[in-house]
Amino acid sequence: MKPVKPPRINGRVPVLSAQEAVNYIPDEATLCVLGAGGGILEATTLITALADKYKQTQTPRNLSIISPTGLGDRATVVLVRWRKKVW
Repeated sequence: MKPVKPPRINGRVPVLSAQEAVNYIPDEATLCVLGAGGGILEATTLITALADKYKQTQTPRNLSIISPTGLGDRATVVLVRWRKKVW
């Protein structure tokens, strides 16, 4: 499957909101999400948008998510907790 990419603007890849970005994640994609952990410098907004989209549309499904560091603040944003609830 060839990935769908956002159109370039004047030759540049546009900056997307998290809600826009998750629309480009297909079923069975592999994502690498990196951050400092502990709620600092991480992709919390992207993870939240991904969970919200899945709750509404049931896609993308069957994702593999690689996270070499801890994600979430263990209170409001926890990737593994969402996996149990959503995926």
